Order: sequence, then structure tokens, then C-alpha cells
Amino acid sequence: MHKFRSVIYLVAIVATLFLCICKPSPAAFVCLAVLVSALGIKPRLQTTAECVTFDDLATATEALQNKVVQRAFNNNMWLNAVPRGTYPKGTGVTQTTFTMNHSEPDDTDSLGDEITLDGSGNPVSGDDDAKCPNDYPEVPVGYFRRTYGPRRLKWRGPIICKDELTYRHNVIQFLNGYETMLIRNAQRRIEFASRANYIKMVGAFSDGVFTEGPDAINTVHVPTSDLTQGQLDIAANYLIDIGAAEPDSNGFIMLGESGPLFTLEVSDMASGRILKNNDDRRQDARWAFPTELWKRIGASRIIGNFRHVPTTMPLRAVNLGGILAPVRTFRTAAEMNAAGRRFTAAYEAAPYEAAIVIVPQVMTFEMVTPENYKYPEKSNYMGELQFIVGGERIQQGCYDPEHLLAAFFGRLDYAAAPVDPALGCVIWYKRPSLDVAASDIYSYPGAQ
Repeated sequence: MHKFRSVIYLVAIVATLFLCICKPSPAAFVCLAVLVSALGIKPRLQTTAECVTFDDLATATEALQNKVVQRAFNNNMWLNAVPRGTYPKGTGVTQTTFTMNHSEPDDTDSLGDEITLDGSGNPVSGDDDAKCPNDYPEVPVGYFRRTYGPRRLKWRGPIICKDELTYRHNVIQFLNGYETMLIRNAQRRIEFASRANYIKMVGAFSDGVFTEGPDAINTVHVPTSDLTQGQLDIAANYLIDIGAAEPDSNGFIMLGESGPLFTLEVSDMASGRILKNNDDRRQDARWAFPTELWKRIGASRIIGNFRHVPTTMPLRAVNLGGILAPVRTFRTAAEMNAAGRRFTAAYEAAPYEAAIVIVPQVMTFEMVTPENYKYPEKSNYMGELQFIVGGERIQQGCYDPEHLLAAFFGRLDYAAAPVDPALGCVIWYKRPSLDVAASDIYSYPGAQ
């Protein structure tokens, strides 16, 4: 009987709907609404979706340790090496910089014109017919014009449900640890962005041969030898000749007893080989007393014209059709194992490596500051984490009326402004086979 009544109602609805379309009237629409209500059809005001939340928090169903161990984080000097600035507001997305060229005379004609006396005893030079010479050669002055624009990096942490926190084990320590890791992840993103833009701008050496930038990595020839002190001496000579020896306030370029001291970010193994293979250089290393600033980043060696800053994660590349192609350094969190192997297999096996001469005058890292106007929540584009609450704000289609869901969000809008890229350089070299083999036997964090 109930099914028969439903069929009658459905037929009546179709007939009434046809009437509303053909001859619309208020009475017809009221009748349609009554029939729909009688049939029990109720509109859905909200389409819900399954809200995906963070499920890595432990539940206290067993004896769990209260201490959460965090792995050590290796500091990187790129945050201090590149000067900071502010991107100009209201000027679009393309900026132009100008760098003056050197203006040098012709040294093959450097004596000048001889002054002689004509038949009347008047001094002449250059043009014999000109008693008052006006043949002044013009001194050429030029400049480099470069353009740049802003870029954006974005990231998000896991989605957290407020209700779940009540029943999970040691929640606050876990979440504080995750927040710390997210901050470190953001810091690393800024470091890698600084390094990538720097390498894109400057020239590159390979086997002692220089290739001009920008994008020198696409044209520099693939190296065939390990990094040697001879290659570093060639690079130092280039830097001095180009005018990069002016000391800076942060000490990345200094004047030492043997001339300018440049800062070199280099693999600790490559730095050690240079020290061992050059007995006459050990005196320099023995008498190098770095300040606290350099001690914190491990810059304990001064060899020749370079202060070595050892790194356990130098830029590495493979050969793709005669072009050096950088490889990814770190595994994802899901790919890491309990032994702490951070590096990807491609990175550990990559045969080519880069040592970077860091000159702060190469570029400026400009932060983009948003125009917040009257927005109640002030935006931040400088990479700082913001805790955003509300499922509909952090996950599409997630119904969260009580705002129990939240997540950390970060955003970095920046622009790498070229100042004088000719002052810096990258030195590519081929890793010895023993270095590549050694990367397979270490399992502790940060090992090569």
C-alpha cells in the first residue's frame, strides 16, 4: 500500500512539474512543494566528504616511551651568505637591474700621440693638419641589463583533528616535534632556493676551463678529474681579476697574509683530499684560527686563497647527454628507514659534484610582503608557519562545522635579484670512485 501511494505521489509530482513549466503560477508551485514534502524528499544542505586526518600519533594501548627523539639538523650557511631585501610593491612581476661594465683602455696603444712642431713652430699631435686637435677618442662605457621576477614556494603539514588529541599518547611532544621538523623543512627550502638561484646566475669551472653564466650548467663541459688545488688557484685568479676581492662585513671575503680569502662550500671529503695532497699547504691550515662565526659552520681550513666550509650535502649531478643534471638530495619521510639514511640512491651514486665560491655581492634574496589592507588575518609570505583551523579551509569538500580540523601552512614569495653575478663561480669536478663506493657503507645521519 505504501509503495502504491508513493507511485501515485510520484506521478502527481511529474504532472505538477509539467504544469509549472508550461503554465507557471504560484498555486502550481505550492502544490509541487506539498507533494515533495508528502513523499518525504528532503534537500541535502551540505555535501560531506571524508576528511583525511593525521594518523601517525600513537595510541596508548601498550607501554610507550615519553621521550621523542629528534635527529640532528645540520646548519647551512646559505641563510647568512645571501643578503636579504624587500621586493618593491606595486611594480608588477618583472624587475630590471643594471650592472656597469669595466671600462679599460687599449694597452696596445698606450703611449699616446707624439707632439711635434710644424713649419711655423706650432706644436701638433695626432692629425698633422690640426693645430688645435679635436680628435678625442670616445671612452666606451656599458652595462649589463638583467631582469628577474618573484617566485612562490608552498607547503602544508599533516591535518590534525582536535578530538583525536585527547586520546592519543604524548600528543604535545609529538606535535611540537612535528612543528619543529616543518620549520626545519621550510628553512631547508629557503637554503636550496638561495643555492639554486646562485648557481643559475654565476659562471662555472670544469677541469680549469671557465664557462660564463647565466645557466652555465647547461653548457659547461662534463668534468673528467677530481677537485685539485690547481683548479682552485685558477678560480682564485679569476675572482681576483674580475674584482671579487673586496672584503664584506660578514667575512665571506677577507684579506689574509697570502691575499684575498674567498669562502668555498665544498664536500668535506674533497676538502680533506686537498689538505692531504698538498704538504706545503698544511702550514696555512695549522695557523688558521677561525672566529666563532666560522667555527659554528665548521670552517676550520684555510688553504691558499680559500676558506673551506665543509658540507655533507654538496650539489651533485649526473651526465644526461653531455649536460650536467642535478639529482635530488633527500629521500621523502616515507622513504627513510630506521637507520636514518637521508640521501637518495641517485644522490649517493652521482659521479659529479660542485664546490661553490660564495660571494654575497652576486645576488639579493628579496622577500615579498603582502598588502594586507583590512583583512582580519594578516598574511605572511616569508616562510613562517601559520596554524589554520577549519576543515573547509584546509581540505576541499571537508565538512567541519565545529572547526576541529587544523594544519600548519607555510608560504614563501621571494625574488632572486641579480647584483653582480660575474663575481661568483661554481667548480664542477668528478668524484673519485672511492667516494662513490664509500657512500654505500655509512648509515648514520649526515654521513657521506
